[in-house]
Amino acid sequence: AISSVFARKFTKLKPDEAMLAGLIHDIGSLPVLIRAETIPELINNAHALQWVIFQLHTRIGQAILKKWDFSQEMIDVVAQHENLARDKFPTPDLADVVLIANLHSHIGTDHFHAQNQWENIPAFKKLGLSPDASIKALEEAREEVQLIQKILA
Repeated sequence: AISSVFARKFTKLKPDEAMLAGLIHDIGSLPVLIRAETIPELINNAHALQWVIFQLHTRIGQAILKKWDFSQEMIDVVAQHENLARDKFPTPDLADVVLIANLHSHIGTDHFHAQNQWENIPAFKKLGLSPDASIKALEEAREEVQLIQKILA
């Protein structure tokens, strides 16, 4: 939902494609979680599990989307949404939108992305936003995000 809102408000990208990208960006986490269920030392250690997921989910997600014949743009979203320094293109792409949406999804949590300084992340500049302006924009779009989430529930 957040990806859709940012795409619509700050890019020429299609909001529905941004929503799909946001929905699939962590798809590589699912196989890790399924395997972790068989390893008590991992499934019972939240910190270790989070670290393993972070290390593996982008590579596994890429493999899944390649196998399913997704577009390279969607594969790039899965591969690059954790790369805060990415600055591949001068204009925003879906990976930039999902990267920013992903950061926003961690606000108010103990996730390390919520603890990072966002000022120097190129994706914000490509969308013409500062981190503070992005937070304000998302607050203004709260009803829209909630409506999208309700539709998807």
